[in-house]
Amino acid sequence: MDAQQDDLEKKLEKSKDYSIKDGSFYSVMVGFGVNYLTPFALRLGASVADVGLLQTLPQLLGSAAQLLYSRVSRVVKSRQKLVLSLVSIQCLAWLGLFALTLLSGDSIVSWLILFYSISVLAESFANPAWTSWMGDIVKEKDRPQYFGKRNEITGFAAFVSSIAAGWALGLFQEWSRAALGFTVIFAIAFLGRLVSLYYLSRKFEPKLEERTQEITFRSFLKSLRQTNFGALVLYNSVLSFGVFIAAPYFSVYALSVLKFDYFTYAVVFAVAQISLFLTMVYWGDVVNKLGSKSVLYASGLVVAIIPLYWALFKNPFLLFFFELFSGLGWAGQRIATFNLILKTTPEKDKSKFVAYYNVLQGIAIFAGGMVGALLAWFFEANSISLLGALPAVFVVSSALRFAAVLLFARRIEEQESKGFESKTFLFKTITLYPAKSAMYEVQSGLRRGLSKAFELEKDFHTLKKKSDEMLNKMKIKKIEF
Repeated sequence: MDAQQDDLEKKLEKSKDYSIKDGSFYSVMVGFGVNYLTPFALRLGASVADVGLLQTLPQLLGSAAQLLYSRVSRVVKSRQKLVLSLVSIQCLAWLGLFALTLLSGDSIVSWLILFYSISVLAESFANPAWTSWMGDIVKEKDRPQYFGKRNEITGFAAFVSSIAAGWALGLFQEWSRAALGFTVIFAIAFLGRLVSLYYLSRKFEPKLEERTQEITFRSFLKSLRQTNFGALVLYNSVLSFGVFIAAPYFSVYALSVLKFDYFTYAVVFAVAQISLFLTMVYWGDVVNKLGSKSVLYASGLVVAIIPLYWALFKNPFLLFFFELFSGLGWAGQRIATFNLILKTTPEKDKSKFVAYYNVLQGIAIFAGGMVGALLAWFFEANSISLLGALPAVFVVSSALRFAAVLLFARRIEEQESKGFESKTFLFKTITLYPAKSAMYEVQSGLRRGLSKAFELEKDFHTLKKKSDEMLNKMKIKKIEF
């Protein structure tokens, strides 16, 4: 029995390592591909409404398809097989997006939306099974630290990928071959997801217990007001609606209004990944000390203020600095939301609850994006805002984000949540403490890197010494350079 338990623990540890590698190469797809779909669409002549559809319609279709998840999961009982099949479809979709960079014509934007919709549809449909799968691989007590570490590493991979992609696009633009630049970065995005698929296939799948009851979407909706998970769903749906009123249009504003070049665009938007991966571990520690609800509330305030920066400032250096707070806020939101989802959903029906959660998220995202496009048209047509059409949209987005945090985050109940002793403590939690933690992470990373370098140098000298001894025994004279 002990031997079986030890074997199981080894498989779980290896699977956690494979999951980090899978996530890292998934981030390569995001950094080289997803982050540059809007710039590619704008290069093709897409309008603000087109960009809104590109960023929100795939989310809506992906979430709506999850209403079929329970039926599919009864046929394909292995979560691993389901995830691998869907990620394979996503790889094919990225092959199609890569092919679009080699074509021209008026319908390319429509094809872009179609292929990206297929990509998001496959990923969204795989998400409930993946979440349930990871919930069985990582024990509850280890989740804050593990997912903090995983998100830190994957965030760094996304940051490096985004910067490299922006640099490549800038380089090709200087050569007057900008279109070829998108061909190169989308090819790398496709390869990144392909490697990610390989590591997904290496993960172990623990046995899933049989479900005890059938949960319909209608019964799920009826239970939202009575459950803690329902409070979380309501908060995130309202927040997502407010976020996506502005989210699809930051890129449009940066490239079309502020006239950022591709490298400046890459640096400003990728810097959020720096603070995201540097503060994931910090938020994991805060979750353990204060609870996920407190982290959700504190980081939500940071997320809410982000659009105001874009509405008030145009200098890329200032926006670079403010985007650091964006990464900080989303790091806290991700880890707190994920922990609360795993904690507030029943073990046997976790994947189904996640699927239904994603349905409402997709609706909120699509509605937010379309309302944002409508507001942008309205403000521009009537010249109401002194800031400009898109900055006015950003202000509306910020107001709705604050409403979500202040009115709905507090409704979530969590026994472990300790709250904040004072407003000063809350302020330090979202400014001073994460900054100190980030500096510590940088210093620790440098120490680990130097230590590894010294180890490699020591191994090199040991190997060189053995090589010299072997050559002397063979009486072969070395060639000196």
